[in-house]
Amino acid sequence: MNIELTYHDFILICDIGNPQNFAWGLRADELGVWAQTPPDRLGIATKEDILAIRPPLGFHKPIITFPCSPKVFISFLKYAGMEEYIEELDKHVLRVTAEKESFEALSREEPSETEQLSASIGGRPKGPLYEAVEFAYKKFHDEGNTEILRPGKVAEFLDRLKDLAVGENRKISDYIAERIEIVKKRNGSFTITTQERVVKEVKGRVIMDKKTTYTTDDVSKLLTALRKKFPLPT
Repeated sequence: MNIELTYHDFILICDIGNPQNFAWGLRADELGVWAQTPPDRLGIATKEDILAIRPPLGFHKPIITFPCSPKVFISFLKYAGMEEYIEELDKHVLRVTAEKESFEALSREEPSETEQLSASIGGRPKGPLYEAVEFAYKKFHDEGNTEILRPGKVAEFLDRLKDLAVGENRKISDYIAERIEIVKKRNGSFTITTQERVVKEVKGRVIMDKKTTYTTDDVSKLLTALRKKFPLPT
């Protein structure tokens, strides 16, 4: 199975605290990883030092572009002297691969009687992230607070989703907290981890929604779908 690694995967795998300056003069953004343009005075004394900081494609092209393959990612880690993250990369790829294979296997299964009934009254069961995002979207929509639901406002939406989980209204906060374990914000990017929960138990077989971590992009896609389902006022 082909795995494409994104900017958000890069941040998680390498535990990047400051994407604008890490690993001695490198920066990262949604497009890729770049070498910082060196200042006029570096205090470089040898030819070896100069060659050590010279990026292979120059300073105006990314060293790697996102998304990229694990093979390209490993080449970059070796180039940047960040080999210690190769093991974490391998774990991440195995985890993502297992999740995709599990999802594809489930999608090929014949729906159970319970799922057929659910589909007949409004679609297949929704995952915890979708449920939480849809709940918050409809709440803000009904309240007329639609500005944070518009395209480009996903960060503001996630800030409010995070607030809802610890709000004073127990009915609302409990609903969100039962589905979302934590919303983390770092340098303008979010990761959203869902709760592990039992979906159903059939003939002794327990089917669960496993704890999963999503990114800002995942929530943005859900909001795009919800805007079609529940249009915003013009």
